[in-house]
Amino acid sequence: MRRKLPKYVNAYTDHTGKPRFYLRRRGQRNVALPDLPWSPQFMEAYEQALATPPSAIFNRVKQDSVEWLVHDYLASETFKALAAETQRTRKNVLLRFAREHGAKRYRMLRREHVVLMFNEKKVKRFAARNWLKTVHALMQYAVDTNKLAEDPTIGVKNVSGQTQGYMTWLEPQIEQYRARHPIGTMPRLALELLLNIAARRSDAHVIGQQHVADGKIVWRPSKTLRSTGKLLRIKMLPSLQAALAAIPKEARVQMAC
Repeated sequence: MRRKLPKYVNAYTDHTGKPRFYLRRRGQRNVALPDLPWSPQFMEAYEQALATPPSAIFNRVKQDSVEWLVHDYLASETFKALAAETQRTRKNVLLRFAREHGAKRYRMLRREHVVLMFNEKKVKRFAARNWLKTVHALMQYAVDTNKLAEDPTIGVKNVSGQTQGYMTWLEPQIEQYRARHPIGTMPRLALELLLNIAARRSDAHVIGQQHVADGKIVWRPSKTLRSTGKLLRIKMLPSLQAALAAIPKEARVQMAC
């Protein structure tokens, strides 16, 4: 039977199909671990990594490396000013970028290198677009802080992200859903909430009773209006009020799905 990975250990398969294992702890750079989990070589490196203070780990990173640049950007005010969801997605992309290319010197990165790396990811179109957008932000930060003279991602043509999209529900689809999920159910409450506020999913799923005041839903969106600090105040429709009233009070803390 397969054993669980040791604590803080993450695994992924690289582009050659080889499994890779890293020790990942908040506030520290990833530490590559040799061999397979629970083997003597693996456990020796694992125990050593656990015993190494975070500062000692980071100080060993060369300051002209991709990994150093990634961590410098993640700790910057430029990155911290981004919306929380943007920070999360960019951090995931950049940490993987650091795992794959961390030892390389970022000053040696050229446009042709970016094109090659980008083309490897084009099989997954939207992941490729997000990767290029994120690496561009990293390189632009390096230019803005005088670490690079020019951005090597400039001129790399992105893949089209256009699709037919999702079908917009019309009244027949809405009524069919309401017939399937009557007043008093959480799916019905989720529908009425989304119809009422037309929010992003990332906002809608955290809106709850705590955002209701004087017959309105009051919240600060996570993206568009984040920098302005403005709150949205949207009057609750009767359909949402009825759906909310039918839900037990203890279940209203988080109203959406």
